[in-house]
Amino acid sequence: MAKYVVILIVVCYIFSLNAEAYGASLNVTGYPIAEGSLVYMSASIDTVEKGEVLMYREVMTDEKTSGGDRVITGYFYVPTTSGISWASISNPELLFKVWIDRSGRVDINYVHVSVPRITTYSWDNKNSHGGIDIQGDVTIGYGKRYFRHYYTDATYGSSYE
Repeated sequence: MAKYVVILIVVCYIFSLNAEAYGASLNVTGYPIAEGSLVYMSASIDTVEKGEVLMYREVMTDEKTSGGDRVITGYFYVPTTSGISWASISNPELLFKVWIDRSGRVDINYVHVSVPRITTYSWDNKNSHGGIDIQGDVTIGYGKRYFRHYYTDATYGSSYE
């Protein structure tokens, strides 16, 4: 019995490594941008029905270019179990493209589709200070539909368009 308790504790600890408490009530859980990557990404959507809701990620493609760079595309959606009738897996609200340069630079590009406000998050567990490195609100009201997070060996940052 004690063996199973230890296994359960270890499994819970491993899953908690991908989660960071952020804000008053939202627990931001991240997805590694690629298998074995230390850079994580996540997103949440602001809804009238439920307030801020964490979105789920779906990868569509994961390929290498002829030059040796890696490109990953996909989208974020809200599961139907959340009680929200829109932003589902068949009608996603946030698209992404990750570019992992052969030099090690990482670009995470988010494109916001139509809802009023989406927040994007990312962090690098390699140089982690224990929290989210970049958070960006992408709000249609301000005419912003594109948000970029980038990481190099020495720095990280973001930009809007």
